[in-house]
Amino acid sequence: MMDIWNRLLTTPTGGAWGASPWTIVGSFLACCATLAVIDGTGCFLPRQSLKRADRIEWNVRIVSSIHALVLVVGAYMTWQETRHLSDFTSIFGIAWAPDFFARIFIGYLIYDMAVMVWYYKELQDPTAILHHFIFLMAAVYVVAHSIMAYPFSWLAFTEVSTPFLNIRWHLAVLGWKDGPAYLYNGLALLVSFVVSRVILYGLGLLDLLRLRHLWLQPSIPLGYKGVVALFGLGWALNVYWGRLIINAAVRAFTRADKKKHSAKSQ
Repeated sequence: MMDIWNRLLTTPTGGAWGASPWTIVGSFLACCATLAVIDGTGCFLPRQSLKRADRIEWNVRIVSSIHALVLVVGAYMTWQETRHLSDFTSIFGIAWAPDFFARIFIGYLIYDMAVMVWYYKELQDPTAILHHFIFLMAAVYVVAHSIMAYPFSWLAFTEVSTPFLNIRWHLAVLGWKDGPAYLYNGLALLVSFVVSRVILYGLGLLDLLRLRHLWLQPSIPLGYKGVVALFGLGWALNVYWGRLIINAAVRAFTRADKKKHSAKSQ
């Protein structure tokens, strides 16, 4: 554990600017400052009053959406930088974009865990804290050992569905579940989730399995193999959540269709 900590605090050989522990600190402070400004000004709050717990979660989800968009940009930049690398270098080599944006991701996870603990009475989401902790450990290991450069492109791209998930929560809190915005946002969530978190993520896993002769070697540390196993667990969870989203979308469209026919009959 101390070795991982020392590696994380050291700029990797071949790393460029941004490959620094200060990127993690900067990400954490930027998220904290953004939440403080949003909460202090109320600039993103709706006109209708919200309960304290909903107000807190509303602002937290705004920061979540902003971070998600940053990671999507990082996913594209990673893909551009690593798509022509050799098989070995794509897993074990140094690349600027995945290292830089993974450090931003680590800073965000630390911030979000701190927020969920600080506002635990209002948010009460222990499973999210556990989820964040597991992926924080995986991200720290990946960054500390400078591995999985290319896979970060499809892993980070999964965040493309996060803003739509947050918007769905915003609309539900406002009581707009029966409106067209909720319906169309649900469709966008369904498409973005299935494409990014099930299909592209699954194809990425298949590519990693294709390269198993590299990371399954006896000389490769067990932690590397554990990271791949964690990727597999993440995909299984995405498939499970994808089923729930599909079922919710079917119910929403069925409800909208019944409402439309009811209006016509009247």
